[in-house]
Amino acid sequence: IYERFDTHRKVARLPGPPYHFMSRIAKVEGEMGIAKAGAKVEVEYDVPSDAWYFEENGAAVMPYSVLMEAALQPCGWLASYIGCALLTEEDLLFRNLDGKATAHAEIGHDTALLRTKAHLKSFSRTGTMIIVAFDVALFAVSREGQETLAYSLDTVFGFFPTSAFDNQAGLPISAEQKALYEAKTLNPIALAERPMALTQGTARLANPFLLMLDRVTHFDPHGGKAGKGALRAEKDVNPGEWFFRAHFFQDPVQPGSLGVEAMCQLLQLAMLKLDLHTGMTSPRFEAVGTGLPHVWKYRGQVVPSNRTIGCTVEVLEIGKDARGVFAKADASLWVDGKRIYDAKGLAMRLVDDATHATK
Repeated sequence: IYERFDTHRKVARLPGPPYHFMSRIAKVEGEMGIAKAGAKVEVEYDVPSDAWYFEENGAAVMPYSVLMEAALQPCGWLASYIGCALLTEEDLLFRNLDGKATAHAEIGHDTALLRTKAHLKSFSRTGTMIIVAFDVALFAVSREGQETLAYSLDTVFGFFPTSAFDNQAGLPISAEQKALYEAKTLNPIALAERPMALTQGTARLANPFLLMLDRVTHFDPHGGKAGKGALRAEKDVNPGEWFFRAHFFQDPVQPGSLGVEAMCQLLQLAMLKLDLHTGMTSPRFEAVGTGLPHVWKYRGQVVPSNRTIGCTVEVLEIGKDARGVFAKADASLWVDGKRIYDAKGLAMRLVDDATHATK
């Protein structure tokens, strides 16, 4: 049924290595090529004990961007399985639009397999545009066979004709968001120089391959409406970047999950600069704040022809719980002056491995 795409037609693809996180389809419910709600899929991903992301992340846990992809990629597969791309003679691009998620556990070297269960709960079509919504549960299976709920997610995707991306308006910009994005340079940090306070020790930022920020251009430790910190950072767009080659074939675009990773990294940096790890013996960051729900919205994309990615973070809450010290923030991703991603309630936590074993 997809033979038409072997020649002149283009179709949405799953990401390629090193950003592909599906090993097999274990189970599927629903009829192939019948575009309607109700289909389900169970996908397994074998977690290599020496996976590149354990080495490249600041802590030896699966980065949040990879966890997101392991949950989202089965949704893309299921949307293709029911034949969304077969409904029109126009080539369609597939994009994530919204998500509401909670990480319940971390994925470490002791995880053998991720089992993701995705349910297509709604399907709608208007002309050539198709909107599909899913609920997802991702389970981590240890090397001893113990299964734990690690991530839960409600998410929405869309299939759009290429013309829909010609003049994207992006997201609305409030006066406060505009002020932070345009704020004068304050306490700049050149992350390419790998400053020791941010890149050494157990509580540190990711290595260059995964680090989605080139420089911090504004850091006000008392900024933002809560007075707990406001930051702006940038990354230069390199058309040869590894993620453009991996995501996607014939449709190079920066993964939304790496935009969220940039937000997480800037929040990590804020926590380090605010000395929130003081008093810990062996502090490290969780991949994302476990047990703390957050939402995201995407209304734009980063493509190789863009020039500069901006990231802004406003810290709203700092607290302490049984696991460690956490910070919650609202964040935005910008490209060439347009606000394209929004995240609310995004949280990071510093844990002390001297008192908490890595999950």
